[in-house]
Amino acid sequence: MKIEKAIWIKLIEVEKQFRQRGETLTRKKIIELFNVSDPHARQLIFALKNKHIIAHTPTKITPQANKCLVIADAHVPMHDIIAYSAMMEYAIVYDPDMLILLGDFLDFKGISFFRDSKKLNNYLPSEEIETAKNELIKLCEKLPNLKTKIYYEGNHERRLQNYILDNSPKISDLLENILIEKLELEKLGFEYIREPFQIGDIWFLHGDEKPRGGGNPEYITNVIFKYVLDNFMCGHYHRTQDKVWKRIDGNIFMGCCVGTLGQMNPSYARLNRWNHGFATIDFRDNGNFSIDNKKIFDGNIY
Repeated sequence: MKIEKAIWIKLIEVEKQFRQRGETLTRKKIIELFNVSDPHARQLIFALKNKHIIAHTPTKITPQANKCLVIADAHVPMHDIIAYSAMMEYAIVYDPDMLILLGDFLDFKGISFFRDSKKLNNYLPSEEIETAKNELIKLCEKLPNLKTKIYYEGNHERRLQNYILDNSPKISDLLENILIEKLELEKLGFEYIREPFQIGDIWFLHGDEKPRGGGNPEYITNVIFKYVLDNFMCGHYHRTQDKVWKRIDGNIFMGCCVGTLGQMNPSYARLNRWNHGFATIDFRDNGNFSIDNKKIFDGNIY
């Protein structure tokens, strides 16, 4: 049985929402939400029950560039102006030919499930999207030698689709690519990716892909490595971490978590262990790489 990639991704997300609400995603609900036939809905139910053994082909990208800038968790328009500006000043000098936005470039605070943030927020989703689009345009203008641009979907980007599914499920399929269209990502040359992907010898993911539970772990890289079992870079946890593992045969693996460029003390996490940061990666012709996982304190880069 073959399932279209876009449907499978959406199905997994819908099932997660139902599970969080304590509801069961039934065959009738799948027919209603996905506009599919009864036999197709039965296939999808079977796939969900056996998703732990279903194979999927991950995206693998051959490096077409050597110098990569990685930005995770900017949370525009709730980004920290000082940290973001410091990153931009460094990036202009670094002059990358590849840019990876590793999830949560947008915040969507106005449709957050955190109740107090709704009360304090003055942004409409349309205004947040417009602000983010302007920042993307600035990035492209200030980094003119970019050959590869990747926008990876984080949990905050999914807030928009989740809001649509919760409030207007019957038209959700019509609005599935609304963020891509409103940000004008194709026009700006960005590839929008929803699943973990590999460039050279390193995997990229946002960090929320693992099963729920465990909150914000102290040793982030150890937790993520259990699921990746290979070189990786993630964001999501707003903390800079690096870890190296050595296998019995001498093979070395590296894992990195990139800091945030968002505000440090939002209403939903006044006490936290976050730090500002970003990363650069220099790729070699054989797929190997060298990572510089930067930290920012008071506008200074370390």
